[in-house]
Amino acid sequence: MLLINVCIIVAAVLVPSPYRWLYSTCILLLCLYQMVHKRWLALLFISISLVSLLLHQPWQNKSLALAPTYKVDWLPSHQCFIGPSEANLNYVLIKAQRRDLYLTPCDAGRSFNQAQSISVTLTLADLQGSRLARFAYGKGVDALGYANAIPKNMTTMSDAQSRLSQFASWRFAYSIIKGERTQWDQRDQWWVNYLGITHLFVVSGLHVGFVCLLALCVVRGVWWLWPSVYRYCGRRVVLEWWAAVPACFVYAQWSGAGEPAVRAALMALCFMSLRVLFHKISLGQILLSCAWLMLIMWPGRLIDASFWLSFGFVGLLVLCVSKLPKLGKGLYLQALLSVFALLFTLGWQGYLSSLTLFINLLLVPFVAFVWFPVSLASLAEANLFGTVWLYSWLDFVLMWGFSYIEPVLFYAPDVLLRSNVAAGLKLVCIVLALAGVLWLPLRNAWLLLIGACVVASLMNIAPTPEFQWQRYGHQFVQQSSRSGLQPVVRQTIDGHVGLFNPRAKDIGHLALQQDWSFALLSEGHKDAVRLRALGVVVLEVAEGEQILLYRNQTQWRVQSSNCYQLLNLLKTVACEHAESLESVLN
Repeated sequence: MLLINVCIIVAAVLVPSPYRWLYSTCILLLCLYQMVHKRWLALLFISISLVSLLLHQPWQNKSLALAPTYKVDWLPSHQCFIGPSEANLNYVLIKAQRRDLYLTPCDAGRSFNQAQSISVTLTLADLQGSRLARFAYGKGVDALGYANAIPKNMTTMSDAQSRLSQFASWRFAYSIIKGERTQWDQRDQWWVNYLGITHLFVVSGLHVGFVCLLALCVVRGVWWLWPSVYRYCGRRVVLEWWAAVPACFVYAQWSGAGEPAVRAALMALCFMSLRVLFHKISLGQILLSCAWLMLIMWPGRLIDASFWLSFGFVGLLVLCVSKLPKLGKGLYLQALLSVFALLFTLGWQGYLSSLTLFINLLLVPFVAFVWFPVSLASLAEANLFGTVWLYSWLDFVLMWGFSYIEPVLFYAPDVLLRSNVAAGLKLVCIVLALAGVLWLPLRNAWLLLIGACVVASLMNIAPTPEFQWQRYGHQFVQQSSRSGLQPVVRQTIDGHVGLFNPRAKDIGHLALQQDWSFALLSEGHKDAVRLRALGVVVLEVAEGEQILLYRNQTQWRVQSSNCYQLLNLLKTVACEHAESLESVLN
């Protein structure tokens, strides 16, 4: 029944508009079937799903009638924005320096000093639009924008944080408990991505699980020390409910009420409530219940990658809990989760440490039982007593241990991950690994898991690109193994001069004077025709498209992430652009 309701919402969002009549007919037949067989409870759940769809209207597209982008004035001091009235923007998301800010319009009856405002370009949410438009749609906001700078008054630390920030490891500890990464630099970001431990430094369901686990440990300790608590609660599960569920929701709210944290708190509520009521129900049903409730609140979040990753990994835990041996179950779970995470990482990241699996096996329990609770206690100590005694000891241990581990981490060999992995090959790896999990604990299951890793490693046997460029908005960035992403404006390759979105006024004169060979421009760039007339090879790059250059002795090979071709007969425009650049470089 729950699976049917989830499918109803998924189909309502994903069915193309020409086939909505067929969707409506199927829904009508389904309702009649439930009525004929007098399944009133199932009909009630279907009605709730349909009412949610009618209220949210996820298929409605703003950008069809309006411009796809708008400029608004963001007022950081008032946490609101001023925008054009015709856009009808009620709830927007602005990303600024690794911080997500959800804003509403400023009160029209008040006057604001716009001299302190920040101009932000917003992209309207659109299911069929660009990457940013789809991202905004999945988050359930009207529009999404990026701010290059953030006011100093928004990054001002409290007295407690100022005391704790004297410790070198506190910026990571605060990221673990709050998800705040504004104090990080590029080196910190690169290290965390390279070691494959990003999931520990963003507030997610894992951290809500830490809170729930700590609450249960405290309750069991109290129950063991003071058996007289029994006369007040009756059963220990009741005390566990009152300790764990409020703690999960309070932590989710304090950490910013991010969707992964809210999802995990909802799962904890369902699971703990069923324990109290003595209802025996499978964990899969609890998972479907939470997914249905989240989709009822906003059906469009089913295109959000974090939604599927959260439920996918929790579903993996549900499959593995009853199949793995009791001895060493925690280590087995860590290893399986790390393998699936590595398979999902293919295509997203170019380099990964070969010690990623070992680091996760060591660091996740340490964070859960030491770093996370001690950091929370230290923040409370600094706020209540103004002292930092507790964290000073933890920082000493962390820095002492890292001083010995850092050389090993730095000189460990890299795992080269291809950035243009085909979706079919990636799906084969995931299906092999999933089949292995379903067949556990048979020996053949482990062969399938090993086979998935072998296939993934074979995909990684590929030459490393000499240059890798990608377009983000109106800017091009170059990716390297050690320095990460860096903006690129000009590049010289074997004497061939290339420009990236040049903004010079007299662009024709500069192209002739500096002998430009090629130029990478955004789609629809105003100077594309003029540069082509001057003999410059122009590549109009789409949003998010990657251009990769490989050197084979004296020859260059160019690939585009948007290049699709069939037997060299049918090909996209991106393939022709790559061939044009190849002819210039060779």
